[in-house]
Amino acid sequence: MNADHSKRYTVREAAELLNITPEAVRARLFRGTLQRETGDDGTVYVVLRTQPNADQSHDQSTTQVLMLERLDSQLEDMREQVAFLRRELDHRTDEIRRRDTIIAQLTQRIPELPAPEEHHASSSDETGAPETATEREGGGDDDDAPPLRQWPTKPRSLWRRMFGV
Repeated sequence: MNADHSKRYTVREAAELLNITPEAVRARLFRGTLQRETGDDGTVYVVLRTQPNADQSHDQSTTQVLMLERLDSQLEDMREQVAFLRRELDHRTDEIRRRDTIIAQLTQRIPELPAPEEHHASSSDETGAPETATEREGGGDDDDAPPLRQWPTKPRSLWRRMFGV
């Protein structure tokens, strides 16, 4: 005689036996982790392995077997999640390395920008820089006012002229 038998339980009964919620039982039925049967009236039953003796000790061992099956299922799910997360972490690490390499290459190509030169009212005439509004009005002798920044006189690019930048 075969030592293992199967017994049908409702979703609620199976949840109580497995010590989980009915929603968790339904999720396992959907994933195929638990076996299901549908009754003639449409009731969904969960098929669980039990032992033929209805003795209390056998019921405890059946419960222990069911709990071990549940723990094995959870352990396998967690292992799959850890493997996925490791793959994802490796992928992200590679992506960060690639970005760092690109950034390093781009920064090496950028020439060092020269420091801005300070222009005074007298030097603007020598360099051909345009006068500021303060210089034109003759108010350039005020020591309390911060100096106005002078931009070097370079022809503006076509894009800057078109968009007014």
